[in-house]
Amino acid sequence: MKIIEAFNNYFAKIGRFSSQNSSNRNTSYANYLDKPVINCVLMNEIDCLLVINIVKTLELKISSGLNDLSATLIKETIFNIIHTLTYIRIIF
Repeated sequence: MKIIEAFNNYFAKIGRFSSQNSSNRNTSYANYLDKPVINCVLMNEIDCLLVINIVKTLELKISSGLNDLSATLIKETIFNIIHTLTYIRIIF
């Protein structure tokens, strides 16, 4: 419990200590950020051949990934789903 209290005290005081030792207290955090790019979208052309070539490089595994699809399933069905996959990229 003493270790936890020591950590809490340290982290509760470090902000105040750091700000007191700062040479310029009137500087906004925004001055350290890069200027944002507004309204910019970059999309590369993706066609069926590119997707098929990428799918060919997948290792054959029956375990699924985050999308609940296995590489084996995608490889076996790629010619049935290729147009849908390229279309999904276009609408996002």
